[in-house]
Amino acid sequence: MGRRPRTIPMPTPATAADYAPPPEVAGDPDAHAAWTATVAALEAVGTLHVADRAAVTRYSLLTALHRRSMARCLDGGTTDTARSGYTQISPQFVVLMKTSRELAGLERQFGLTPASRESLKVRPRPVGENPLARFLTVSG
Repeated sequence: MGRRPRTIPMPTPATAADYAPPPEVAGDPDAHAAWTATVAALEAVGTLHVADRAAVTRYSLLTALHRRSMARCLDGGTTDTARSGYTQISPQFVVLMKTSRELAGLERQFGLTPASRESLKVRPRPVGENPLARFLTVSG
């Protein structure tokens, strides 16, 4: 006889109430705003899980860094002039581009873009849906 297949438990679905932001996010207004919006969006499409807490934290902190880098680039430009007179890309622009790539990857993983939602086959959960009532209606 073969071995019994090992089952791997799936992450527990979560609600926004289960997701209090960690201190590093709560202390940064931009990161906290990103946290709140991201948790609400993931909950709306039904993909919010307790296991995603670290990824949501990283996404929120990167979003805050991206917003600050964008503001600095809009204010000071995307290039700097070195002491030698050579024009170079500003460090803030480099940060902006790197955080943009990271955020785009996380957005695809979370299903936060139209294309990624389509590939994940994610459907928004109707507001006020009661899975038990639906089950009892279908079964009974």
